[in-house]
Amino acid sequence: MAVTGSQIEASRSADPCRVADLTLAAAVRSQADAVYIEPMAMADEAYTITLERASQVLTTVAVDAQLGAAVIARLAFLADIDLAAAHASSAVLPVRSGSRESEIVITVRPGVSLCADLMVMSRPRGRRPVIEPIGPARGDVIGHYRVHEFLGEGGMGTVFEVEHVALARRYALKVLRPKVIERDPGAAQKFLREARTAARVRHPHIVDVNDFGHLPDGRPYFVMELLEGQSLADLVAAGPLPPGDVVVIARQLANALAAAHDRGVVHADVTPSNVLVVDSDEARTGELHVKLVDFGLAELAGEGLRDENPEFVLGTPAYISPEQLRGLAPTCTSRLRSRWSTARTGRFPRSWLTS
Repeated sequence: MAVTGSQIEASRSADPCRVADLTLAAAVRSQADAVYIEPMAMADEAYTITLERASQVLTTVAVDAQLGAAVIARLAFLADIDLAAAHASSAVLPVRSGSRESEIVITVRPGVSLCADLMVMSRPRGRRPVIEPIGPARGDVIGHYRVHEFLGEGGMGTVFEVEHVALARRYALKVLRPKVIERDPGAAQKFLREARTAARVRHPHIVDVNDFGHLPDGRPYFVMELLEGQSLADLVAAGPLPPGDVVVIARQLANALAAAHDRGVVHADVTPSNVLVVDSDEARTGELHVKLVDFGLAELAGEGLRDENPEFVLGTPAYISPEQLRGLAPTCTSRLRSRWSTARTGRFPRSWLTS
């Protein structure tokens, strides 16, 4: 498709909310079965929005790259998809345009640039939209643990605060989301890998995983220590850290990564959001105390996630190493690059992208 500079220039003033709404309406009214929003090949400044039916292209529109990314962000907001999730995330959005009603499965894929796939499914009138089960409720007993409250949700799992019924000790319980299993039959095995990789390493600056099991509906869960504090990302958002604190965080992360590497574990997503600043040491020593969490992309020696998804770049784009951007497997050296990028309060050398 030929794209002129004037076409791209004209799209820069467009409202991304309006473009997102028009895209959804066009998908339903044209009876398309798929919509793709992705960077244009060989044109860094442009995205394309393509509507297809039965694998035949109905129309393709070129827009400015910033507008394309903003449209994806708007669709993620409408579908309640976490843009910060490390994995591809999906959700179902009911859409009505005129007399037509459809359910659109929106999948947002992270990487060097955001991409989105929309699968359109016609919905008979009167059918209610599918609602994801919330999961364990307050007061439910799961294994040896009683659920106290919901703490948060990510791309793969939902986290609850629980209490051991015999020991009266509080923990965090992470359970796999139902929608993840529906769209990825191998998700349970990947979830187990996260528990195994975190449990393999015992270190003061790595979250402890204590238990593993399955809910009555078959979904797996694992139990880890309950940490009180805030993420490094939130801490940095409040302003630059003192140099002394940066050195402390870098040293503690280096020790944690060294311990993981000694056990054959490569954490493939070291970012400020995956570093928790907890309260355990500050009162006693005056130092911050950090914990490395979220081993969902971690690789055990001989068990690489890339073996299952060789076409995807896994990890948070601003913090992954040059070799990962080129599609190669992460190494211990890759983690050192991410560690220094994280310690530098979220800023990363743009030269990585061309190294």
